[in-house]
Amino acid sequence: MTGQSEEQISSLIVPVWLSYKEDPSHKILVYALLDDQSDTAFIWKEALCQLGVRGHQTQHLLSTMHGKDTAISSEKVNGLLVYDYKCQMTIALPSRFSAQTIPASREQIPKPEAALNWAHVKKIAGQLIPYHDIVNVGVVLASNCTRAIMPREVIPGNFDEPYALRTDLGWGIIGRVSLHPDYDGDIIIWCHKAAHYSRSFREWCSSCRTVREQKMPVHSWNQDQGSP
Repeated sequence: MTGQSEEQISSLIVPVWLSYKEDPSHKILVYALLDDQSDTAFIWKEALCQLGVRGHQTQHLLSTMHGKDTAISSEKVNGLLVYDYKCQMTIALPSRFSAQTIPASREQIPKPEAALNWAHVKKIAGQLIPYHDIVNVGVVLASNCTRAIMPREVIPGNFDEPYALRTDLGWGIIGRVSLHPDYDGDIIIWCHKAAHYSRSFREWCSSCRTVREQKMPVHSWNQDQGSP
């Protein structure tokens, strides 16, 4: 590894195309967070708008360190399709919920140049898609869509070295990809967790946030959320 002045963590975030089954030719490019620790899938609400798709209204109860069980509106959507960057693979997605934002750090998107720092993953640098700074993280693919996150090939490293993983949606690198041995600066921690409790409730925990879905009449609530 070459020397770096700060820590850089890479997560399994890959560029994908999204479309809707009623109009599969209309595709949008987003980054997808592949998260096997979540069992509930989410899509950025702006991505739904770009696709021209609307789901049926539902309610979530949001809990944070600043408050508990705050009701927010969401949409439950069916019929979405996801494609790898080269559109060689198509996967039908299960039902997912809309979210105002997808809590993922852009700094953790794997980049080809990061792979070049490590001998064991250097060979897949050319298969990592160059970074798109105008493309947003727009979807979380969870364990309820096994095909999308299933490892097809893994290149392990030694001890704390990063490793490379290929899914049907492409290659990614996971772990510390550049860390100076004496680095003692600030580290930002991101936590992604979505756990299913019952047919009526779901919990979404990210950066100390908890969200539970509660099915209620649509007319009982009004959505008053800002843009991401």
